[in-house]
Amino acid sequence: MIKTPKKKRSSVKSRIRHFFLDNVGIVVSRKQIQETARNPETNVIPENWHQRLSELRIDEGYDILSWRDREYLNLGQYLLENAKPTRRPRPRKYLTKKQKEALFKRDNQQCQWPDCKLSLNDIDPIGGGTVILTADHKSPHSLSDNIWTGTLDDWQTSCMRHQQKKKNFIDDRTGKKNIREIVRAASESVKRQIYEDLKAYFETKSSKN
Repeated sequence: MIKTPKKKRSSVKSRIRHFFLDNVGIVVSRKQIQETARNPETNVIPENWHQRLSELRIDEGYDILSWRDREYLNLGQYLLENAKPTRRPRPRKYLTKKQKEALFKRDNQQCQWPDCKLSLNDIDPIGGGTVILTADHKSPHSLSDNIWTGTLDDWQTSCMRHQQKKKNFIDDRTGKKNIREIVRAASESVKRQIYEDLKAYFETKSSKN
């Protein structure tokens, strides 16, 4: 049975974190997470709830699984198998409000995805809805050798659809593929084939040493 938080917590991330910790080993839905993230004062579900969920994975190391990680999970389902963080945390870098304004101004208030150029409040011709612009990292945090200069050169403007489409698969600065995240998003059958290939590779390498 899903447990709902008894204590009202101040931040969206804190509410989501304690929701998962109260429901370790239980599959929860996107809707349940959104309800947990809902502002107790305004009763509004924050648009950035999914970003806070990503921060729990990357910043704090919680291995929150989705359909990309387990074949039995459906789209919109999530699972925290272990209350103890198991990933290596990679704290994110953020822009201030003024820095975001400068970034969007530099990029002419347009998404920098090739051939996109959607602007704030445009209607997305593919996904529908009003376009929201986001500050997007050129080098994903999940890459161990990501490149950071500490300037706006580390960032680009993306619409929400294309930021989600990237899924941290590619370092836009170098073009390098993020193999680990690509494998995590693959189906179980593809993961198994990769496992067998790697197993054979390391067994052969071991026998030569």
